Amino acid sequence: MDANSKRYRKEFGAAMLGYFILLPVSIHVLKSNPHSSWRVLWALLPVLPAPFAVWAVVRFYRGLDELHRRIHLEGLSLSFPASLLIIFTYGFLQNAGLPPVDLIWVATTMIGLWGLGLCIASWRYR
Repeated sequence: MDANSKRYRKEFGAAMLGYFILLPVSIHVLKSNPHSSWRVLWALLPVLPAPFAVWAVVRFYRGLDELHRRIHLEGLSLSFPASLLIIFTYGFLQNAGLPPVDLIWVATTMIGLWGLGLCIASWRYR
């Protein structure tokens, strides 16, 4: 594994560890104090490590060579429009009576499709 990947795993892993620690704390405090005036701040607590995760991804991308940058860009070029298509389609299906979906699934869909796009692009360039 190259130095760029090691740095990424360390930085991104630390951010995710912070998220996994703060998420149950946030949920516990919100359930214990449902009428707290600090409710919004407690709800946003797990978001604090997110900028560090974003920074880790940006640093990782900047450290890639041209081929791997292209592969990631192609993965994203599939993820973004495919996610929009799925989200808009389901939005219209809600007009037909399907239940609403929590917004957390938007990010999950985009990340999943980015992974699929990476697999397809990697396969094309092997």
